[in-house]
Amino acid sequence: MRPAAIADYSRLLMDRNYLPDALQCARAIVYDIVSRCPCTFLDYGCGRGQLVDWINSKTKGHATGWDPARGGPRPTIEPDWIISCDVLEHIPEDDIPAVLDWMHEHARRGLLLTIANMSDVAKIDGEDVQLHLIRQNMNWWTELMHDRWPGALIEARLICANGDRFAIIVEF
Repeated sequence: MRPAAIADYSRLLMDRNYLPDALQCARAIVYDIVSRCPCTFLDYGCGRGQLVDWINSKTKGHATGWDPARGGPRPTIEPDWIISCDVLEHIPEDDIPAVLDWMHEHARRGLLLTIANMSDVAKIDGEDVQLHLIRQNMNWWTELMHDRWPGALIEARLICANGDRFAIIVEF
């Protein structure tokens, strides 16, 4: 993510929350995963840490959060799963391969991604700034992941009936 985008997004971070449908979807999938066995999670782009707090207090799993918009070094842990709720669309398209490769290198079992495919404009210093740098549909993202990891099990689900938000689960 370019430094200016990080700074712009960082200023808005404390004023915004995960949209409830993305968080609820992630919770439901995490609950299903940990019901089979206790797992570790890294929430990539954790914002205020709502999902991390929920996993640590309500499930048998353990979660750590890291938000690139807040800066700091990437964590070196290797969790079972990396979760990223409504984050990837904020990253420039040219940077997505490096982010996905990093996630793949560090997640032992898989990825749980929710992605928003809609416009998200905010006023920053009096200017309208498009926060969603990538607006691609579920098929585009799914094909991208199939191309990167041909042997992975990849499942995509709509979260919103109109296709504006979806979840992709990748099991390596």
